[in-house]
Amino acid sequence: YLWDWSPDGARIATRDTVGQLRVFAVASRTWDSVGTGVFPRWLPDGRHLIAQDRGRMTLVDTVARTSRQLYVEPDRGRAIFSIALAPDARRVYFTSAVTEADIWLMRFEENAGR
Repeated sequence: YLWDWSPDGARIATRDTVGQLRVFAVASRTWDSVGTGVFPRWLPDGRHLIAQDRGRMTLVDTVARTSRQLYVEPDRGRAIFSIALAPDARRVYFTSAVTEADIWLMRFEENAGR
């Protein structure tokens, strides 16, 4: 799944198949679970991640294993995708899309097309 290298290149942030954020330490080859979410992006301090978690953008402290909400989509039918940080980490870019769809029903007539 999508991953991001830490600024020092010593760790990789990713998520597992059940939505847990995980950090892989390259030197020790160990995994650490740090919270929930997807699309993790490291902040320059190498301690914090920004991640998407069910229509919310969260700031995750990988040392304390805590998170706080930064943004919530006001429309429950929308979801956040693809988070990216500006080089100075003062701005964040993300995409938001509607995740609901219309249901279309069609009835076939026996004599249609004759």
